Amino acid sequence: MKKLLILLAAVLLSISANAQWFVGGQVGMNVTGNKTIEAGASVNPFTFSVTLAPEVGYYFSDKLAVGASLALTPGASGSTTKSPEGFVAKTNGSSFSWSLAPYVRYKFWGIKKFGIWGQANVYVGTSSSKAE
Repeated sequence: MKKLLILLAAVLLSISANAQWFVGGQVGMNVTGNKTIEAGASVNPFTFSVTLAPEVGYYFSDKLAVGASLALTPGASGSTTKSPEGFVAKTNGSSFSWSLAPYVRYKFWGIKKFGIWGQANVYVGTSSSKAE
């Protein structure tokens, strides 16, 4: 048993000797809005959302990497409608979504710093929204 543990430790150390951690991610913002006239009524909708998606991964070798990304997206939306008679209708809403995406990357071909990579992802997440 002791020899098996020493062998397992040696294998893990040899794998991690050439391995590297990497971090990255994305930050995004979406803003939309336009004023339109529909059947004499003035409609002014808007949406706003921010996405924060940090990513962390680990290179096991020059050709194999695993990692995961966590995306968080809060948002707001609404609309103001003014009728020709002067009536005003307002709607407001909020939303929040998250997703976790673990992945595996494999480098099929490469020359120096350039290469062709394949990636397999699995997405898990949920979304919720409220309207007034």
